[in-house]
Order: sequence, then structure tokens, then C-alpha cells
Amino acid sequence: MNRGMQGLGLLALVGCGGADVQAQWASGADDAPYALVVPNLDDDDGDGEADWLSPGTEGDDDRTTVLLSNKARGTTLSLVGEPNVIRVYHEGRVVLGAGAPATWALPERGKDDTIEVQIEAVTWGPLGTLVLTDDKKEETATLQIMGSPPTLGHHLLETEQAWVLTLNFGGRSNNDAMVASLTDSLGDMMTVLPGPQYGDDPWMQDEVEHLGVWGPDARSNLLLDSIRDGNGWGGLDPFPETLAGANAWVETHGSGSVPSTYDAFGNLEVSPPVTVDGVDYPLGRIYYGWNGETGGFSDLGPSPDVRDYLEGLGAQPPFHVDTSWLCVGHIDEFTSFVPDPTAPRGFRFLIADTALGLATLRKRGDDTPLMRHTLQGYNGHNRPTVGSYVNDAALIAYNEDMQRDHIDPALEVFKAEIGLTEEEIIRVPSFFEEVVDPDFGVCGAAAVVPGMVNLLMITNEDGTGGKALMADPFVRSQGESQDDDVFVQAWRELLPDSVELVFVDDWFVYHMGLGEVHCATNQRRKPALSTIDVDAWLAEELGQ
Repeated sequence: MNRGMQGLGLLALVGCGGADVQAQWASGADDAPYALVVPNLDDDDGDGEADWLSPGTEGDDDRTTVLLSNKARGTTLSLVGEPNVIRVYHEGRVVLGAGAPATWALPERGKDDTIEVQIEAVTWGPLGTLVLTDDKKEETATLQIMGSPPTLGHHLLETEQAWVLTLNFGGRSNNDAMVASLTDSLGDMMTVLPGPQYGDDPWMQDEVEHLGVWGPDARSNLLLDSIRDGNGWGGLDPFPETLAGANAWVETHGSGSVPSTYDAFGNLEVSPPVTVDGVDYPLGRIYYGWNGETGGFSDLGPSPDVRDYLEGLGAQPPFHVDTSWLCVGHIDEFTSFVPDPTAPRGFRFLIADTALGLATLRKRGDDTPLMRHTLQGYNGHNRPTVGSYVNDAALIAYNEDMQRDHIDPALEVFKAEIGLTEEEIIRVPSFFEEVVDPDFGVCGAAAVVPGMVNLLMITNEDGTGGKALMADPFVRSQGESQDDDVFVQAWRELLPDSVELVFVDDWFVYHMGLGEVHCATNQRRKPALSTIDVDAWLAEELGQ
């Protein structure tokens, strides 16, 4: 089923059966009547503007090669569709499309020669059709042009690079232990940046989303820059621009003057590939937190401009889940995915479960002293023992309410939108508390036991496993090891053998700041289009 790529109108022509007239995508299947082109929006020559704005940019590598042939006969190439979004080059010169005539006569050639041209595009979706016409016989061959859509990286895609900041706010408030764990586990894959350079903004995940843009002849990365603007004080706002240039460009959508917590990209994720009710989503489906209401203060979700933009990407049709019950309001606070080759579709879906969290806490005696939880103020939760959790009737009732009224309904949305089955779901022990701000009152729910589901999944090359780096829960006594921690034990029992679990100390900076490891980091993955049968996907999208 064609899911309606968002783009310009496509006008397809039917050939007249001329076997000698051929327009062939050089990197595609032998009989593929279409070509995939990466939008040329990066800056290969470093002049500060998109290469599309400078036709013939030196060093430009974002064009798709097409071979044309019709023996030695007189032949004309023309473009049907919107000429301002495509250019066709021959020997470095623009011969068709934006800034060129509507038709181009192929140069003289031998009977067995082919003419090589390169196609350049400025956007994505169905863009038009190249028509190769025999001047006398009027026989034609057609080649439909698809601009390659940017895609978010799901958790079955290989991780290429990850980032974290060093932070030190004095005293215990530093992330030295977490950075050490990340670098020990990931080596050169983890890039560590100096926090003072970015205003000591802790929330790396929230600032930028990496979207892969891929074609057989080229690749770029779209750096989607959040309108959070470093939480209003600059912070990480300049970071995406440091990655732009050759093969990468930055876009920002939405009004930067009115960002909300829902515009941060901890609230933007994508599922692995799924099939739902007979519809294939080979690149996965985007999802984010939104209560579904529109207009004014009742609209608790990303900016409408951002929602429209995500819908317009086309290749990963979005859906939303209500996250307005959370204090921070991000979808990554209670859901995630991990690869598992033994699962029906190669993944397991993780979702918070407060009843399991309570049951896990009760595995230790009421008088078991807790290490970090016992701290007070900005350093802890003033919960000295396991009993201070499991004997708090109001806290237990609150968690029951969160599960019944919010988490379980969210799971039903995931079941409907991505076809989740019970076999694919892993319910993970979690426990929340109500956050009350002294100035603004009740904020909503946040993890009181560090939110381990808010994890950084580093997927290996073949997409079958990797490392999940998550918060150390510290549900143990001073002097006990992670192996003694009942939450650590539960996670190790629940998660697939293909995923190595690494528990890192994110307590003082992140957990007590209402975020965890996923919030603190960022990563770029292999482009989703590079991992699927592109010819079959193009045929589906273009209605072949």
C-alpha cells in the first residue's frame, strides 16, 4: 500500500514500447523505472550556503547517476513535473531543470554508447519524471525521480557516533562517573565535549535529532535543531551547527519564542520496522508525546509546526501518545526498544510497570538501608530504607493511578499503531513520585527509582544486539555491589541475551535533575534507507 510520501505532484508517463530507448538508474535494478536522489542541502565547498544554491559546486557528491541510450538516433530528454526542484547535469553543465531549458537534445554518439547524466534535487518525495523520446519514432522511456526522505534512526540500526558533555557544578554535582562508564564501554564511539563550551546544558538528547538521508550514490545527515534553544539560555543551541558542512545540514522548525518541554527531542522517537494491518512500515514509525489537544495552553505536545513537519517527512508516518502526566513530559521516560533476534520482528518493546517496581522493591527487607535514596534536598529523596517506599500507602496509590490511568492506555496506543503483541512487550520495574515545585505547584510524575528505561541503546553492526547503558538504580545498601541490587537483577533477567546491560551512575546531575542516561546523551545511527530493499520500497512508494 502506498502511504503517500509528502512532496510535489508526480506525473508518470507510459512508454510506447520502444525497447531501444532506455533511461537507466545506474545504481538501481535493471528494470527500475525510478531513481532515488539525496537532496543537495549540505555545504560541500564550505561557503556557508547549501550546494543547491551554487550549481556545479566543486567537490559536490550529492547527485545520482543515470544512463541514457537510444543507439545513435536523435533523442530528446525532457522533465515532467516541477522543474525548480530538479537539475540534470551532463559533463558538469546544467542541461535540464532549474535554470535550464525544458528539453535537451542528447549529443551525437556511437550506436553502442550511453550518455551519462547526474540528477540533483533540493527536496524529498516524488519530484517528477524524466522522459527520453526518440525524435522520429516518438517512442519513450520514463524515469520517475524520488527525493530521498530524511529518516529518524530506530534501535535496530547500527550506532555510528554518540556524544555527552562533561559537567561539574561543584561538590557531588558532576558527571565524572557516568562519563567514565560511557567512554570505558564505547571507546572512540563516544565523543566527550566540554560542558562550559555549551553553558553546562545537561540535556544533549533534547537539543538535536539526527536524521539520515541516503541514496546509493550519496549520503547526508539532517540535523534537526530543537526550538528549545538550550532551555532558553543558549546552552547546547550552537552544537548542531558544529556538525554541519559537507554531508550534513541543520534545520529548525517551529517558533523559538514559545518552546515547551514537549519540543525537546527526548520527546521524539521512532519504532523499528513494523507491519500493521497489512501495511508495511519498513523504516519504522515516528512517535512523540502529545495529549492530542490543539490551541493555547491545553496543547501539551510539540509545536504544531514541528508536528506538521514530521508528518511531511512522509517515510515514517507519526503517531502520538499522551505524556502530559509526566513532569518533564517526554516519551523516553517510560518507553524504549531493544534489538532481539529471537523476537518475532527482531525487537522487544520496553515499558514502565509500577506494580513490578513495587514487587521488586519488596524483594528486600523493609529495614534494608538505601545508599543514594536516603540523601535529602537536591541530592536525594529522603527515603532511608526500602520500607520508606513500600510502606508509603499514598506513594503506592499514586503509582497504581499512573499505571492504570496513563501507562496502560499508552501501551494500548502502541499496540494499535505498531501492532505490538504481548510476546514483544517487556514490562520493566519502575517507580514514580509526584514532583511538586515550590513556585509552580504540582508538576507531574518523575522516576523516583532512577528511570532505567530511559536508556542509551548502542546497536551493533548487524542490528541484532549491542549495549544498553542505563541509570544505576542504587536500590541497595552502602558497600553492596550492583549484583546485589534487586532492580539490576530484575533487568538482567528480563532483557534479551543479545543486549549487554551497563549500569552507570547518573544520580546527582541527571536523575535528580529529572532525567537519565538517554536524556544526557545523543547519537547518530546508520540511515534507515540503506538497510532495506530500496528498489522494492521505491516501487511501493511510487505506485509501481
